[in-house]
Amino acid sequence: MSEAGDKSRTGLSRYRMCVTTASGEDGWANLATVGQLMRKQQPDFDSRNWGYAKLSDLVRAAELFLIETRPTGGLQVQNKKKNGD
Repeated sequence: MSEAGDKSRTGLSRYRMCVTTASGEDGWANLATVGQLMRKQQPDFDSRNWGYAKLSDLVRAAELFLIETRPTGGLQVQNKKKNGD
């Protein structure tokens, strides 16, 4: 696998962990909170480095997360189940 592919896989794995950490009992996490956690763990994290202007665009493109817009505003994300989970 290429270095870029390894970086991508590692970054998304870390992001999934941040979603898990930030999520409530219902499994949903506020996207802004997840982004803050990700930047604390990986200060050089920036969705623009992945080719996306916004974090929400990156999350949608990854297709690893469920996404909901809440009536109170903001996006909520949840990890999709992996095969075998």
